[in-house]
Amino acid sequence: MLRESDAVEIILLFRSKGIQIYLDGGWGVDALVGFESRCHNDIDIFIEKQDKECSIKLLKDTGYSETVMEYTTPEHTVWRDGNARIIDLHIFSRNSEGDFVFESETFPKEVFYR
Repeated sequence: MLRESDAVEIILLFRSKGIQIYLDGGWGVDALVGFESRCHNDIDIFIEKQDKECSIKLLKDTGYSETVMEYTTPEHTVWRDGNARIIDLHIFSRNSEGDFVFESETFPKEVFYR
């Protein structure tokens, strides 16, 4: 279970290192509607490829370890800490138009709210 206070703590953790994140999944929806609409098992975070090494170091330094899943790829990893908080980490790049590219799929930059 990942509560609102956990989500805020994780978001602030990345921000403390200057890492721009984009929320996706359930917490992404809840951020848009302004309240926790249901229980969440994890938090889905998108980061740019340039921030991958720093993000992984940050996660390891704060007690998270990678959990290999059947869907793990170089661009999609899962991290868990001792309190069973789960971060679903997605690594994207940008094309020449600034659109997001994740696992060979392109998403228009306009669909990502900042």
